[in-house]
Amino acid sequence: MKVRFFQRLNTRLSLFPLFIILIVFIAGGIGFYVFGYSHFLKDFHKLHLINLSSDKKLIMDSWFQYYKTDLEDFSRLGRFRDSAAMLMKDTQKLQKGKKAREAFNEAHLNISRLFEEKASSKKYNALCLLSMDGRVVSSSRNDLVGADWSDSTFLKEMAPGLKSTAVVGFGADAGSDNSMEFITPVFDVHDNMIALLYASSKVDDLTGFLKIKNGLYKSEKIDLIDRDGNIVLTREGAYAKKIRYNILEDSQNIVQYKDGIFFYVADLEQAPFRLIATVKKSEVARPFTILLIMYLSFAGVVILLFVIQNAYLAKRLITKPVSKLINAVKSVVAGDLSVDIGKDYKGEFLELKKSFFFLMIRRPPRSTLFPYTTLFR
Repeated sequence: MKVRFFQRLNTRLSLFPLFIILIVFIAGGIGFYVFGYSHFLKDFHKLHLINLSSDKKLIMDSWFQYYKTDLEDFSRLGRFRDSAAMLMKDTQKLQKGKKAREAFNEAHLNISRLFEEKASSKKYNALCLLSMDGRVVSSSRNDLVGADWSDSTFLKEMAPGLKSTAVVGFGADAGSDNSMEFITPVFDVHDNMIALLYASSKVDDLTGFLKIKNGLYKSEKIDLIDRDGNIVLTREGAYAKKIRYNILEDSQNIVQYKDGIFFYVADLEQAPFRLIATVKKSEVARPFTILLIMYLSFAGVVILLFVIQNAYLAKRLITKPVSKLINAVKSVVAGDLSVDIGKDYKGEFLELKKSFFFLMIRRPPRSTLFPYTTLFR
């Protein structure tokens, strides 16, 4: 018996419906991967990025707090404060008396020694005592003594009304690149600000803090940016190029997605900077790419099983029994009553076999069947 593939009973009953379900299944998976997963994953890595930023924020705030406290304690030293007050007095008046000149020189020597001791810790690139008009009165570096910094931005914008140590930022006002600048007010015994203590420290520690060991993703990184979004420090060091992240003011505590990058921003409390943690979308989606491959592989295996079922199992369970019964009917119609249709019948085919034998027992005379025999030829 030859029946076309798409007209077979097993094809219409099993393969077509399941094949349609598989098509919907595959189309839904591809649609989710292409159109929907970026939406569903918008906050998927929120916890990881927040934890990463929080850890780095705590470390960096501690670093800035240490230097601010260290400089404030240094500026409050009686020896330093008294010597600074002496150096800030009118130089012309000091030149009139011998004792005054000796006191002035002694104060200058004291400041130099204190700077030398402080600089010996290798934590600072430069330490300077500035007059309120921006002149470098004393410094740990001789080449800076006498320099005029009156045009410095920090002196114009931050010095007036300064109450405690402030972080100026990155710069080279002291002639040292790749350094973090601090400015501390120096008060006399009457709490009047008489001078400024300038310090520039190395940022090697900050650079090390930005490095991520055993990260969850290869593309994840965390950078230091200013309030305007400009990158000022990366794990490789101070950033020479000017690259800016366009970050909205209300982007705090929210993992956002833009231009193929998931990012999270956290403000530092001890410095005018922010941390931005980023990870590429392509790497975030990598597990879902693997999942899509597994998804399609599973669908392919199911299709293969359906093909095997249609080619072998269905042929054995449906096509062969039906073919035997049809051949048996033809043989009976032709007068051969010794036909054997086998014993492997179950379910509906077993009932059909019983009905066939019942028909053979109660068969009408051959002459009455003659007009219908042509139907089976």
